[in-house]
Amino acid sequence: MLPSHHAAGAALAVLPLRKRGWSPLAIAQFAAAAVLIDADHYASYVWRIRDLSLPQAYRFHRRRAHHPFRLHRPALVVDTHRPLHAPVLLAGLALLARRFPVLWPLVAGLLFHRLLDYAASVAGVFGVLRDRSSLRGPGRPGRAGARAQEGTAYSKTLK
Repeated sequence: MLPSHHAAGAALAVLPLRKRGWSPLAIAQFAAAAVLIDADHYASYVWRIRDLSLPQAYRFHRRRAHHPFRLHRPALVVDTHRPLHAPVLLAGLALLARRFPVLWPLVAGLLFHRLLDYAASVAGVFGVLRDRSSLRGPGRPGRAGARAQEGTAYSKTLK
């Protein structure tokens, strides 16, 4: 998901949080954490590409977002592409927030962000599966035939 999607999701969460009695400061912390966790994408881009350009990093991330969705096991300890997204880190911060409740709005924002990421991944996979199953109609080649055609197109673009 793009930061603008996370910002929209956080904006939609404001009303329920306000109804639950969250202060404006806590809501602002929640929203900031829900969006700014993606700063690790920029850090990863700078580390790998060696370019400090924020617009270039954003374009790079947008191009990567258009790749086909696939389910994969999330990184449990260290995520080299998104270090702040690692589930163990988020679990540790949640435990820390139990000890220091002032951190809870930040941790809730981070967890909300990951929930949106997982929901988008699952929805993307179901969309791809739906699209692939529609390829198999009467007179259609099915997935094996489609793969052969994709491979041909792909090899032609490499020449």
